[in-house]
Formats: sequence, structure tokens, C-alpha cells
Amino acid sequence: MNIISKKYNFLKPHVCKNLKRIGRNQDGGYVVNIESILNNKILVSFGLGLDWSFELEFLRINKLGKVYIFDNSINIFTFFLPFLKCLKRFLTFRKNLNDIKNRASDMFEYLSFISKKNVFFSKKTIGLNSEKNEISLKNVLDNIKSEQKLILKIDIEGTEYDLIEEILQSSSRLDLLIIEFHNTDLNESNFTKSINSLQKFFNIIHLHGNNHCGVGRSGIPEAIEITFLNKIHDLPQNMGKANYPLKDLDFPNNPNTKDIFFGFN
Repeated sequence: MNIISKKYNFLKPHVCKNLKRIGRNQDGGYVVNIESILNNKILVSFGLGLDWSFELEFLRINKLGKVYIFDNSINIFTFFLPFLKCLKRFLTFRKNLNDIKNRASDMFEYLSFISKKNVFFSKKTIGLNSEKNEISLKNVLDNIKSEQKLILKIDIEGTEYDLIEEILQSSSRLDLLIIEFHNTDLNESNFTKSINSLQKFFNIIHLHGNNHCGVGRSGIPEAIEITFLNKIHDLPQNMGKANYPLKDLDFPNNPNTKDIFFGFN
């Protein structure tokens, strides 16, 4: 058990009785307030990677939901080239038929997901430089013709710190916010400043350490998933459990490695 320094007690989550895991029981799944999933029809996802179980389960739960995805690191060739390589190895007897089937399945599942009528996929990356095929959070939200609040999920490998100011400016439109913060040890000052700023408008309701990374000097996981709920929701002032992960809600991002256990003084 890693004990986090007392100076980080501001990370202790508030009590939220409606926690539920959405997505698979490894990397790609997140613990959220289920009422937000049921009551908000729009999910904006910055960073999809090779797993869309969270987005897919959102659509299964919210039948009228829409998902807007922004990720310039993934396309059909992400799946087709490994399939082609596997096929060549199969023809030279270095891969078996099941390998071919698995690669084909990954490719067709991706195509099936992004072709859904309520999924909108953009190859733009998030940022402020339009000349580099970047789009700002403000532009994303302005282009979504809805006055409803929405859910924002961010997993963009370190660039999340650049979005904090825009998130604050758009806080009134965000009901639920899920961010994976990276390199918390190297970015200690920026990480602390970011969380303190977000807590002006959001309460932390859940934490989970990504076991693909280690633990910093302060005891905080170097990559940590944090779920925030807009303060329009009336949560008890007392904080939630001090030790993580939570049984039956949290699972290791990497199932082949022990999860990161941490707690507060």
C-alpha cells in the first residue's frame, strides 16, 4: 500500500452512491456516476486508442446517446496492417487460423463501431493550432448543437494539462469529466494546480491508478484516472473511502500485473 502525502488530501473523493464501471474490466473502462450516463445524451471522447468499450457501453445504456470522438492516432490501417502481416505469417506457417480470425475480428469491430449512425469520428487532434489539424475544446462544443450538459472523457497521453483552462471556461456544459493525468511526478506543480482549479466547479468522485506506470515520490500513481462530477450535484461533504482500488469497481489496466494500491493518511 502506497500512502500518499497529506498535502495531497485534496484528492480524496467525495461520497457518490451511484458509482458504476462502464467499459471493460481493464484498460479502457472507467468508474462513473451512472446517473450522468443515463441523463446525458452526449459523450465527447478525446483519445480512443485501441479500445472503445467505454463509448460502446455508453451507447448501450443511453439509447438516444451520441458519441463524438477525436483521435488522430487511429484509422483503418491501425488494424489492417497487423492483419496483413499476420496473414503473411500464416501463409508461411508462422501463425495459425485463430490468429487470423482475431486480427480480422479487431478490424471489423472497429469498422462496425465507427460506422454507427450515432458515432462521429474525427481525425483532428485537440489543441489550439488549426494549421496542425488541431481543434479546440471550445470549437468542439460550439459545433455540437445542444444546450444539454455532456460527458467529457480525456486520455491524450500528457496533453490534458493544456486543456484545463478551456475546461474551466466550459464547466457549465460539463456534467461528468473523466481525465487520465500522466507523469504526475514530473508535472507535480502543474498537476496540483490543475486539480485545484477543476475543484472550483467539480467534485472528485473516484480515483484509480494506471498500473502500466509506476508510483511517484509522493505516493501518487504516475498515471491516474480521475472522475469529476459537476458541483450542481449535491454530494455529502464527507470524503469517500481512503483506500484504493475499490473492490468490484476497479480492475488493473494491465490484467497481467498487480493493480496499484494506495491510500491517504
